[in-house]
Amino acid sequence: MNLLSNNSRIEYKEIAGKLKMSANAIKYRIKNLEESGVIKGYTISIDKRKLGYEFYNLQIRTGNKNEEFLKNFLRDNKHVTYFYRYLGNENWDLDIGLIVKNSEELREFIISLREKFEEIKIHDIYVVLEESKGNYAPKGVFQDETQTLKTKINNK
Repeated sequence: MNLLSNNSRIEYKEIAGKLKMSANAIKYRIKNLEESGVIKGYTISIDKRKLGYEFYNLQIRTGNKNEEFLKNFLRDNKHVTYFYRYLGNENWDLDIGLIVKNSEELREFIISLREKFEEIKIHDIYVVLEESKGNYAPKGVFQDETQTLKTKINNK
């Protein structure tokens, strides 16, 4: 999982060499992880600035009304890259990642958000200057689970 997390295009043969297993065994295990939903998909990391985009982080208080409608709006909006709900923050409910071409697109997003959800209060807006690490599992994070996952996969 750590190898795939760092490079989802890594070949079975390379993984097999590092783990001292056959490429077929690696292919079988990855397929089982995909089918069981442990691996949800594969992605790439993009330098948004090199493509002429700005990355913003928006924190909002939802007011807990129309929450499912709000989540659908965020899922369907082309500017939203993620939204997270955190436990324990008293100032805001959702943290939203936005990619826009400029501050005018950011303004248009905020206006459409406020038009559809009048109860929403914006707590803060940040410009993300650098994304140092994204879409990676920290080294060793899955080591404790490795044996558990092997057992689950082999018992299928």
